[in-house]
Amino acid sequence: MEPTSHVRGLTCRECRRAYPVSPAHVCEFCFGPLEVDYHYEAIQKVVTRDRIVAGPPSIWRYRDLLPLDGEPPVGHHVGFTPLVRARTLADALGLRDVPRE
Repeated sequence: MEPTSHVRGLTCRECRRAYPVSPAHVCEFCFGPLEVDYHYEAIQKVVTRDRIVAGPPSIWRYRDLLPLDGEPPVGHHVGFTPLVRARTLADALGLRDVPRE
């Protein structure tokens, strides 16, 4: 997978080992988490707060920050699930009057 113009690759947060852009998330050597290594000068030319806010009400409003090329591999309505208030959730699950231990 070729990196996008604003992503240099992936870097292990623990040992700083560099990786190409891929669907990996863990370092093969120390098992540390991999983070996206951004080309910040390229991002500044594309990403603005207004552009993010104007995006769709889903994870794809952050597409410019995701290490993806081409079309998204999952649906366009992924993410951005509204949170449910705990009291409403308890009512919905029938847990409203359950005594605490």
